[in-house]
Amino acid sequence: MRLRKQLCPACNKEKIWVNILKATVKSEGIYKCIKCGLKGMIPIPSDSLAQGLYESIAHDFDTVKAEMASRSIDYYHSLINRYVSKEPQEMKLLDIGAGLGYYSNAFGHLGMQVTYLDGDPISVAFAEKYQKSISTFYYGSAEDYLSSSQTTYDVIFCRHFIEHAFLPNHMITFMLSKLKPDGIIVLETDNNDSSEVLMHPDSYVYWRNVYLEDYDVSDLKRLLKLKVTAISKRNTHWWAFNLRNIEQLVINNSGRVLLKKDYYLGDSYLWPNIGDYKNKVYDEMDNMTQNYIEYIGKTGEGGGMLVLFTHK
Repeated sequence: MRLRKQLCPACNKEKIWVNILKATVKSEGIYKCIKCGLKGMIPIPSDSLAQGLYESIAHDFDTVKAEMASRSIDYYHSLINRYVSKEPQEMKLLDIGAGLGYYSNAFGHLGMQVTYLDGDPISVAFAEKYQKSISTFYYGSAEDYLSSSQTTYDVIFCRHFIEHAFLPNHMITFMLSKLKPDGIIVLETDNNDSSEVLMHPDSYVYWRNVYLEDYDVSDLKRLLKLKVTAISKRNTHWWAFNLRNIEQLVINNSGRVLLKKDYYLGDSYLWPNIGDYKNKVYDEMDNMTQNYIEYIGKTGEGGGMLVLFTHK
């Protein structure tokens, strides 16, 4: 059994990590904190390697994605309104890891002053060209922006970015430092307690290939038992959280959790870009979909997590 000593960014106490899955190349493997169960790739590849792995392609503007983003933002706004007593026109929002900018733009449509932040030049160029309701664009690393900007925000939106951060504990601290006293942070990431991506009819082929090709594992049963989703070197996903240790991450970095929940792939608001299979009728389904429904029924764990938090 291979062990490594490294302070855990979530529980901030344990230094012992046990290897649970070896990589097929070089020395990177998946390790698990023996205290809180956080899983991560150790060692994380260098900055230059990570950037070289992150490839983006140019897209035409997609009206379907824009409509889905608009529907999602209506839901996020309803959550934000529970905790922030301001009209949209009075709110400043920072979108971290904003990608092609569909969510940023939809927040802008509500009247919010939106700052778009991303480190991929092709995504930034796309957003600047098509997403006209965004107030400010910033091209660069989240760490650089958060450590240097003097602006504070009513809402910080961080959707599926924390798993990419080299130091997620620092990222939480940085975000809180830019949050107004009565503001809120909306954070989403994959749920490591779930292996839904390995079973869902729209995602299983890609993700099973990732693990079978990149790691020393030969069968699905072992993958389901290890629960290594969604750590992936080729996707620069360095960390995998569950609802318990992501709450620890927030609390140990001076935050206070207001809401936390998991959700299924295909959720019409939170993960709308793939199919919702969990409610299908059995006589309409193929074997893969039946297996997925049975898996969800047994585990009850959705593949995504939503956490809302603020200052302690």
